[in-house]
Amino acid sequence: MLTPLWLLRNGFWLTTAIHVGCAIFVWPIALFIGVLFFFNGVKWSWSKGQRWRSYEEFRDSQFNWELLAFVTMIVSIVTMASEAFVEGWHNELSQW
Repeated sequence: MLTPLWLLRNGFWLTTAIHVGCAIFVWPIALFIGVLFFFNGVKWSWSKGQRWRSYEEFRDSQFNWELLAFVTMIVSIVTMASEAFVEGWHNELSQW
């Protein structure tokens, strides 16, 4: 979910355009790009080396993204679980 934002923040403009286009028209390719950057993005971002003054600044930025991704994942899981619970509860009531 956060891949396009992370790509923009880290200077991957063309990849962002490709990812968004694929997300609209060919979602498996967008999923592949997301997984690819999940495993290699930090290394590629550091090797570009254009926007970071120090490794500490880079690491702090990436830590903040990791924290945001973790919080987003937890919120998504809780939302899906509560939706499933409410749907199940609604189905129980409708059977009466």
